[in-house]
Amino acid sequence: MTSTEAEAWVESAFAQVSGFVGVPRWDGSATPEEMLREILEYGVQDEPALPSVATFQVWPLAGPAVLTCRVCLVDHDSVPDFTEVVGAAVHVVESKELGTGIQFSTKKVVKDAGGEATLHSVDLIFSDDDAAMVFSLEQSLPALIAGAMPGLGVLKNVFRVFRPDGAKFSGRAPANVLDEKAWELVENAR
Repeated sequence: MTSTEAEAWVESAFAQVSGFVGVPRWDGSATPEEMLREILEYGVQDEPALPSVATFQVWPLAGPAVLTCRVCLVDHDSVPDFTEVVGAAVHVVESKELGTGIQFSTKKVVKDAGGEATLHSVDLIFSDDDAAMVFSLEQSLPALIAGAMPGLGVLKNVFRVFRPDGAKFSGRAPANVLDEKAWELVENAR
């Protein structure tokens, strides 16, 4: 974005989140307008840091807390084998437009002088033999990740990818990931 476009975006976005002015923050103090503007401006400034098809600033709670969600289209070979990561949860997900993929979730405990916090991350990866569409929520606190998950579920269903020849992209989950769909219960026929 040009600086003029960035300023216009911040003003437009502020109109949507201005209701958070005065909302109690984590420490009980009222949310100032300047804080909301700084959060929005940071999102615009941070945008060029990582190349992506789209970047979303997600406000998962009714207050001044945000996550960044990046959507990237990358070469299939650049995506690591997430199924081999120790301690990660990997399971199959479906997208109406992108086919079958995996949800890769991690949990990490971070300690400092003030105590410790558990941080979670979630990535949705839809991959075929050539390319991968990756939706990444930045690492954050469980309440923020949980609040962002419904929107991520919607987002994965609205993106479409077409190849230069016009063929539609269709992801496939790795063969070594279990599909954890609920079992169909059969009533007793006696």
